[in-house]
Amino acid sequence: MKRCLLFIPRMGGGGAERVMATIANNLCTEHEVILVSMTDAESFYALDERVKVVALGQRINRNNNLTKLLTSAFGGTIALLKLRKLINKWKPDAMLSFLTEANLISILLKIFGVKCRVVISERNDPTTRGKLTRWFERNFYPKADAVVCQSVAVVDFFKEEYRHKMTVIPNPIAASAIPARFDGKRQHKIVGVGRLDSQKNFQMLVRAFATLTEKFSDYKLEIYGGGPLENELQNLINSLGLQEKAKLMGVQKNVMHYISDAALFVMSSNYEGFPNALAEAMATGIPVISTNFSTGVAKDIVKEENGLVIPVGDEKALVAAMEQILSSEEKWEMMSLENRNLLYTLSEEAVIAMWKAVLNLD
Repeated sequence: MKRCLLFIPRMGGGGAERVMATIANNLCTEHEVILVSMTDAESFYALDERVKVVALGQRINRNNNLTKLLTSAFGGTIALLKLRKLINKWKPDAMLSFLTEANLISILLKIFGVKCRVVISERNDPTTRGKLTRWFERNFYPKADAVVCQSVAVVDFFKEEYRHKMTVIPNPIAASAIPARFDGKRQHKIVGVGRLDSQKNFQMLVRAFATLTEKFSDYKLEIYGGGPLENELQNLINSLGLQEKAKLMGVQKNVMHYISDAALFVMSSNYEGFPNALAEAMATGIPVISTNFSTGVAKDIVKEENGLVIPVGDEKALVAAMEQILSSEEKWEMMSLENRNLLYTLSEEAVIAMWKAVLNLD
């Protein structure tokens, strides 16, 4: 039995955290697993009782750039020292980190000579970050033993001489998160799922929906998630007179069980890594529309027979795509059947086998 340490800034309700929980719950059936959070021990996602959770107790103040910089530097230093002490004591065979803050600390630990295999994972589009962060990632991430990306497009961000260290692993779809295929008459509702921030561009979805209601007046819009733009989105809904048609539904666990009867799922994001919500909606059997964000994942999994891909930020294209899909119930059914197959293509078993290989735990 080998030992694996998993490291992440926090275990909130995001997509990276869900994948980290899935990895932990699968690896602990064969190996000893410690999941280390930079902040607290709370996890939005259920963890197997065999997964030991360690909280480093550090917090980052994100009120402005200065406080973020100062608290990141101080908290990151404390977290690095605590984590190094834990590694020296527990002696894991492999360490895996997710998200930028944890990845930076993992790289520094590798440079300082920790005695285990260090694997880091890029969970989003690195080209969207600031110049200093992009420079660090491009030049220092490859100092890890392996770097996991979610698409070939992200691999291309790194220098060619480091490509031998790059591995592409898609996100798994947990069968437990996917309800049985909906077999009734689909509700006239359009859904979006994600954090209410600028990345997801739900403003475009709300405006496009307002235009759509001119022809499809009986449809409703539901957006699931929480975040800093909640008030702004609600104000937009109110200003467009959509209070009775468009609703912010808040954060829901097992959200696919709430939306499985929807006519359409829309991902309006400006950028993404590998969007769990899109893949899960497809596996649930919902027709989808997605923007063609730069990591290329949308084009990889959304084909003509199961959905439509539109340019990022193109509101008119979104309206046209929604009208195209909603105009034909026959098209809904075809897309639903095709999308359901993703549940098997991206099964936990298949994807966890890839993680075991890159961590040398197979």
